[in-house]
Amino acid sequence: MKPLLKHCGQFWATPYKRDIDTLERVHQTVTTKMKGLEQFAKIWASTSYHLSLQLALHQAVRIPGIGTFAVVRKRVALSKQDLVIVERPVFRPEKAVVQDHELRYGCKDFPDHQDFEQLPYAEIASENAVSEGTVQLYMERTTHLFHACLENRKNVAIIWRDVGMLIAEGKEIKKRFYLHFLERLNGTGKMLQALLEMPEMRDSVISRHDTAASQTSSGRVIVLPWCQLETVPKMPTLIDLTGRVQGKGDGSGKKGRGPVGCWQGAAGFPSTAHGGDQN
Repeated sequence: MKPLLKHCGQFWATPYKRDIDTLERVHQTVTTKMKGLEQFAKIWASTSYHLSLQLALHQAVRIPGIGTFAVVRKRVALSKQDLVIVERPVFRPEKAVVQDHELRYGCKDFPDHQDFEQLPYAEIASENAVSEGTVQLYMERTTHLFHACLENRKNVAIIWRDVGMLIAEGKEIKKRFYLHFLERLNGTGKMLQALLEMPEMRDSVISRHDTAASQTSSGRVIVLPWCQLETVPKMPTLIDLTGRVQGKGDGSGKKGRGPVGCWQGAAGFPSTAHGGDQN
């Protein structure tokens, strides 16, 4: 076989050199994009961490084009003689976002007279060995995507793995906080118990393993910053031979993901981004 392959090598080399060059260019392009995605994943993870850190230090954080996060303290009665002070995270979208897209959002107990800070872009850039402008560019692109989805009435969710997720469905915008983040603010004792029993938190607490799609009525949402379409398949109703219903899907199946090509140009990121670092 060796002599045969040796002679065949000369025959295949010249006619298919163009194809080999094309494959090499494609490989180089994919490699470059994957490196960019890895860098973006690290930057977004740092952004999420610093957001949770600032909130734990009771620093309100404003993200331009999206809204403001803050932590408020409230005295809650567990019983007639047992009072605790809980720390509850709150979010308020920017007025321009609500007005431009005709959104509905309730902002209860949000501090009106408080100094708001920005994310520490310089520190995030230093941790990831990039420029501060690169970090700001990623944030601006994510914000631009968020507005594009709202403009086109697409269900969209922004994920901060250390804090929670912001979800816009139809004309409603809502915030979900991860339980582990609430534990960081209140511990695991009476404060956390009192916080979870508050009516304001009844539909606002989720596990870090919950998906954004499971928090929507349609089971479909575009997840940012990864620009992925996340779905929760609805299981069909099963009927046995006697006509009795055996089971009905509740929309809690496994999530499915597929690329959202229509957003690729606006985001500047390939639509095959991996979402494993979201939670």
